[in-house]
Amino acid sequence: MERYTVFTKTKVINNTLAVKENIIRWLSDNQIILLKPNEGESLHYAGSRYTDIVEEDWSGEVEFITQKRELRHVLNWDLGVDFFLPDRVVCPKCQKDLIKDIDPATFYGEDNKQQDPNEIKFISELAKGISAWNSGKEVSLNCHNCKRKTLIENYDYDNSLIFTNFAIIFWNWPELNDKFKNEFKQKLGEDILIETL
Repeated sequence: MERYTVFTKTKVINNTLAVKENIIRWLSDNQIILLKPNEGESLHYAGSRYTDIVEEDWSGEVEFITQKRELRHVLNWDLGVDFFLPDRVVCPKCQKDLIKDIDPATFYGEDNKQQDPNEIKFISELAKGISAWNSGKEVSLNCHNCKRKTLIENYDYDNSLIFTNFAIIFWNWPELNDKFKNEFKQKLGEDILIETL
């Protein structure tokens, strides 16, 4: 089973390539990763001092995402699931949770309870919107409560969906130590989410 620790901006930023190069330089200067990826690859492998940031003597790769992506779906493609039901989707204009009455068991086909058709339609539009957003399009969703449109990334998902254009993924690394996580968070600045999955 794959394991990953993700450092991600929770908002879209303007200077992804500059931030990426700054982080690569910092990690390689500290010999955590190799400066250059292998020829024909985009993954950076562990450097000679990777053990300074982990508890176990084992490592994987580091991947940088610098394009618009809804991160939860990117990270879980290998599970073969097309769409993950978020914990909540709150309209920023009317503050209503637009999916609070959806039963997850019914949504995933494990039960057959009656669902609110407006919420089901909204979820369908959200799934299509994620695909469009991941392909670089600007996407607005119509709130079925207040009938106003809002950009997909401006809804409140309580981090159950993350619309970003910058993430750093430590694939198949052991648990990163707290000292390194704190240093990395300071290096990346505000609006950072760190998760180990």
